[in-house]
Amino acid sequence: MILAAPSRDASLNELLARHPYVELSGEPVLDRLEFLHNGKKRQVVVDDVGLECHGLIELADNNPMVCAASVSVPGPGETLALIALGPIAKAQLITESPIVLSNVRLRDDLLEAYLYDLGWDNGFGVNAEDVAFGEAVVLNVLAKVRATSDLDALYEECYSRSFFVRCDQTSEWDIALVSGKPFAAYRLNVSEDILRVQVMADKSGKAGAAQMVHAMNIMCGFEESLP
Repeated sequence: MILAAPSRDASLNELLARHPYVELSGEPVLDRLEFLHNGKKRQVVVDDVGLECHGLIELADNNPMVCAASVSVPGPGETLALIALGPIAKAQLITESPIVLSNVRLRDDLLEAYLYDLGWDNGFGVNAEDVAFGEAVVLNVLAKVRATSDLDALYEECYSRSFFVRCDQTSEWDIALVSGKPFAAYRLNVSEDILRVQVMADKSGKAGAAQMVHAMNIMCGFEESLP
């Protein structure tokens, strides 16, 4: 049994209450998920790039998370930006500073640190405004990349095994795809050497509580997609 401190985030509490191995206990905690595992206090926090284990789970080495006392996941905007830019940053395919358009504000310093870890340190442009699209975080990225015919395969290699990041190239691009869902959806469009990546996620899904529970499940050795 995992004893987890309830959060002021109602969506996180709802997920934890459904989790088969969790019992909520203690006082509410802001912006972190604290839990006891095998008698040890552990936690998942948001946007602490000072921790050894930090970043987008799908792009990181998850083995150190099993032993880590603290793990940090990105905030909503940073999460979607990393989904979009992470694969091409790791593959060193970006040739000019990409442009990020988002309906939620991003912290440039944090995104810079995350991308530096993935191999890109030549900047980016951000146009982010707080614009409501239901409960969704919506992001578009434009990036100039080295000529390649394997971008679809590159993203598939990073995300095809993930429950929480899914490619959707055919559906009508509408927030209904992710509303109330734990996963982010993305699609790619390439024109000559310009890659456009569209990403969206529910604020309580991959852009929020679901990602924190995902991290906790890895730390504890549970099935990643629980609950």
